[in-house]
Amino acid sequence: MATEFLTPKNFTSGILAVDIDSDDLSIELDTGEAGNFPSVFPFHVVIDNEVLTVTEKVSGADEFVVTRGAESSTAVVHFIGAEVKLAITAGYVSEIQEAVNVLEGLVLDPDEMPDMVLGTGTAETKIEMYNASAQKALIKAASAILSLFAPNNTTLGLQVLDGGNIQVQGGKVSGALGGLLELFADTDCRVFLDADNNGTNQSFTIYNGAGNVALRVYESGTMSLCRNDAGTAGEVIFHMCGASRNFYWKTLSTNLMLTNDLNDEIVRFNYAGSRFLKDLKPLYNWDNVTEDQGPTNLGSATEIWKDAHIKNVVNYGAIISPPQTLAISATPSILNGRVFKVPALTAANIAVTSFADLVDGQEIILLGTTNATYTWTIAASNTFSLIDGAWTGSTAGASLHLIYDSSTSKWIEISRR
Repeated sequence: MATEFLTPKNFTSGILAVDIDSDDLSIELDTGEAGNFPSVFPFHVVIDNEVLTVTEKVSGADEFVVTRGAESSTAVVHFIGAEVKLAITAGYVSEIQEAVNVLEGLVLDPDEMPDMVLGTGTAETKIEMYNASAQKALIKAASAILSLFAPNNTTLGLQVLDGGNIQVQGGKVSGALGGLLELFADTDCRVFLDADNNGTNQSFTIYNGAGNVALRVYESGTMSLCRNDAGTAGEVIFHMCGASRNFYWKTLSTNLMLTNDLNDEIVRFNYAGSRFLKDLKPLYNWDNVTEDQGPTNLGSATEIWKDAHIKNVVNYGAIISPPQTLAISATPSILNGRVFKVPALTAANIAVTSFADLVDGQEIILLGTTNATYTWTIAASNTFSLIDGAWTGSTAGASLHLIYDSSTSKWIEISRR
């Protein structure tokens, strides 16, 4: 708010038309003399040794409304004929000095700049700024949070929280003038997905210039890489981090490829008519690899028919995978597996009632354990009613070969030892 200065005017005076007592709150001048004084209020006049503040003019008269004893002077009696003059008193000078001091406080040398406190207590403090188009930006401090709003004064741009965290809301983080954005850190630079662990399947996404997804990482660990060049089909790779012996589909133009954890191609299919023909690339046995010998070629003459067998290709990587260890559970998972070792039990017996994560036609082989204190048992009941009696997997060398039939929801025994 601008300072409301006292109104000055040169060579201005008049004559008191009637006596005034020490408590009178108006003065009357000779006829026409009120027009000599400013029409903008307030201003100070001096009569004898008293300073009076003129606050307004009485309409249609040469009379002013005043307050008495201004600037520490004393209100006294004044008689008719006394001079009433507008003088530059100490009050005028003090106003100017105070205003100058305020301005100097805004442009001081940094070494001379005093601490500045905006607001006290818990009340909200605001700083409003306007551009040439009268658009307003707002800086607001409330409850130990500093918020910066965009020019429309409604969209939150940035928050500094009392814990020291900085939140950028729905805007852009721009780099230097050349468009380069760099992140520097002495340790890992981390992006947390679903930091509050509310299970909403949030993702970290990078887009290309056309607004198409280039990279997306989901909180589950699945990652997709996309290529969206003009005139070409999108390339998508799905990869699950942290899992062992997993295989992933990758589409490229009209080809369908199966890759391993390292994104190495295992087999490629070309779409032609009603079937996927296996490409000339051989299918390798990745479990039979040594330092001085490449993977064993399993042959390249196999045809895989789309209508009959394509869904079983999903589990092919598991068929050639090494044995896995069965989870200690009455319903252990056999996801994408074929051979499972039965672990030694140290606390209690386990009676397997069913398997989890199975598929129709899946074959599994269970291998018994050694030095078992407690017993693994599969009884000929429930989903195992089609096996030839109970099987105990607590003996070294014991094995059980089963296949699952989804039409009967039963496991069928192939062989045992």
